[in-house]
Amino acid sequence: MKNLSEKSPFQFIETVRIENGVLWNCEYHDARVSETFAKYFPNNIPFLLNDIKLNSIPEAGKYKLRIVYSGNEKDCSITKYFPKEISSVKVVECSAIDYSFKFEDRSIFSSFNQNCDEVIITKNGLVTDSSFSNLAFCDSGKWFTPDTFLLNGTMRRKLLTENNIKEKKIGVGDIKSFEKISFINSMLDLGECCISTDKIVLSY
Repeated sequence: MKNLSEKSPFQFIETVRIENGVLWNCEYHDARVSETFAKYFPNNIPFLLNDIKLNSIPEAGKYKLRIVYSGNEKDCSITKYFPKEISSVKVVECSAIDYSFKFEDRSIFSSFNQNCDEVIITKNGLVTDSSFSNLAFCDSGKWFTPDTFLLNGTMRRKLLTENNIKEKKIGVGDIKSFEKISFINSMLDLGECCISTDKIVLSY
């Protein structure tokens, strides 16, 4: 593995959960890496998670494996995972946002300075994602995820495949009709990190 000391025009990240020594959802991460290579590095062979040689894998607890890659170059790091605490959420509109691939450059998300813990991003009035996760909305025990997502995350894909969530078009005016929202990503399961819709500020 090379240290990416020189910036490539296109660099991407893959964030993988390591829990009790096991890498989670490898098939979904491999699929996304393959899609990225097909688009940006068509002359290179995509790597597979299980082929990456890591110096050591923690055997207990939840850790985050972060892979920064560009073509045949990749750099890996493992850190202890600490979930984000969310008690205040605001809705922000950004009709020009595009994050269909998991670029390392996430500066567009850091520009959402709204004096709150997290934001829900809408595009032309339709709900997409938060700044760090996909979203799932709960209504009477059933979960729905916006079909207007920014990034098709690995946990989102898994939950859809397992029929634990359904896709649905969700506008900003629909948010309050749901009971709560779950933030879902490779590190967070459905229902693990939730906030009541009563606590979401819709004005922007």
